[in-house]
Amino acid sequence: MKYPTKTCIRSLLGGAFALGLTLAANAQNIVETLAGRPEFSTLVTAVTEAGLADTLASAEDITLLAPTNEAFAMIPEDDLAALLADRDALTNVLTYHVIPERISFRNFE
Repeated sequence: MKYPTKTCIRSLLGGAFALGLTLAANAQNIVETLAGRPEFSTLVTAVTEAGLADTLASAEDITLLAPTNEAFAMIPEDDLAALLADRDALTNVLTYHVIPERISFRNFE
């Protein structure tokens, strides 16, 4: 099996668009928010394949740098398929996008 290349991972990390999603405990969970936005359908698939949906859904005070479908499209198709098939590698890449604190754009004003 071919493992994702560093280029593949960089494409996700530096994708065309990334949305920082932060949610308070009483707000919709991150997975529900992503599922409701068509531009994140590949990310929702990846989160589900990695078995992280429940973990992210119950997480509080985190920030998720969420790659859009456009960012995933920058990864060669074979590399993306290999990444989605390798649960450990996929989990590693996805958790790289989680910051264990709530960060707001207001923090940078």
